[in-house]
Amino acid sequence: METSGNKFAELYEKNHRVIYRFIYRLISDENTASDIMQDTFINFMKIHKDRELPEYEQCRMYLFRTARNLLINHQKSYYHRNVNLQSFSETEGNPGIATSATAEDDFIRQETRSDLGENLTQALHGLNEKERSVILLRYNEEFSLEKIAGIMDISIATAHRLIKKAEKNLLDFMKKKSGKFSDLDDLTGK
Repeated sequence: METSGNKFAELYEKNHRVIYRFIYRLISDENTASDIMQDTFINFMKIHKDRELPEYEQCRMYLFRTARNLLINHQKSYYHRNVNLQSFSETEGNPGIATSATAEDDFIRQETRSDLGENLTQALHGLNEKERSVILLRYNEEFSLEKIAGIMDISIATAHRLIKKAEKNLLDFMKKKSGKFSDLDDLTGK
């Protein structure tokens, strides 16, 4: 019989890279993405330490929702908006805390860079946070509209409209960037 600790370890092993990648693609900061990913699992563990774990898909949706909420809180925080420790330590000539990239970090970084071209990355960062989130959940994580609506705490119809709006904004950006309207129009059927 599997213990709760084993189930949690399995849940972590199956999802920590995916959660990290989701957060990283929203903020493009490795350290912050790693911190938020860890906080996501810590919060999950605190809430479920004395309870039976829900079904796997419910756990996964909860993890994505928690990650997104922690990211929103991070972006709203006074500290994040007003202090940049990395640039502070660089301007002071202080090397700061040494960080060494692990093979896992290198793999995730390479996968992220290979998955998205430079123009698409720029286009994604041109979207607002909600649009960027629904696009990543729909196309990178391949979630259904129902799951996206649950994670984003919106209706299914709103999730659908948000995806369509984000797709249009991405397409408009790519058209402007490439200048090749006919190629992109062929893809969209216009």
